[in-house]
Amino acid sequence: GKDSDGFCVLYYVTDIGEVETDIGFYREDTEYDPLYDAYSDDDEEFIGWETEDGEMLSEDDVAREDMTVYAVWDY
Repeated sequence: GKDSDGFCVLYYVTDIGEVETDIGFYREDTEYDPLYDAYSDDDEEFIGWETEDGEMLSEDDVAREDMTVYAVWDY
């Protein structure tokens, strides 16, 4: 859901490495710009963020609700 201040919260989660930030706040009905990065000390390459529905999130997508995204890695 959305909070009363017109912002949507994006929770960044990764199972390896670490994220640049755990939470991003985006004004409702604006693009997810910037999306933050994830980093790993191993050889994994960060590909991007995936929603719970398995769709890749891009900076062109529009914030409409709070959600959690998960780091996608190329092993």
